[in-house]
Amino acid sequence: MNLIKHINFVSPLRFSLLLASGVFICGLANATPQTNNKEEFVEPKDIEVVEVKGKVNKNSGFFLRKIQRTELDFYRRFNALADNKKFKVRCRKESSVNSRIKKTVCYPQYALDRMYKETQQALRQNMPTPTMKDIEDLTVSDRNESFAYMETVIKKDPELTKLLINMRKAQLEYEEWKSQ
Repeated sequence: MNLIKHINFVSPLRFSLLLASGVFICGLANATPQTNNKEEFVEPKDIEVVEVKGKVNKNSGFFLRKIQRTELDFYRRFNALADNKKFKVRCRKESSVNSRIKKTVCYPQYALDRMYKETQQALRQNMPTPTMKDIEDLTVSDRNESFAYMETVIKKDPELTKLLINMRKAQLEYEEWKSQ
């Protein structure tokens, strides 16, 4: 009791807060768990199995992502098998002008090399930079060589042939969905 008399409580609010926290801590120390030690077991026959069947809503994004995945798989395998660096395909993410949305695009190496040369020449002469459409027009002979080379590589590897077939199937599924 002498201890309580010697403690100088500045305000009754501080005293009541101290008293309430002391009671709360004592209550926690004396608390006993309210759970039973027995585990409740539900027998499997009491479980109801609900099976839901439905149709997946396939929109254009579904098909376009599928096409993109199959294309990337095909190009990855093709690049692993291709010996000629000129015909390898490079994929990267690009966003169109004034847009933050990035899209994966793939270009053959010969087109990227020609784009580099044409852009350098245009910058030296203060002319507008070329577009990929311009580069396509300039690389017609390289494109024909590339298709011939790709055909020989595809014929040699059955896995690459499967990937090409999967890519074409995905494109046909998209065309079929679009026509509905």
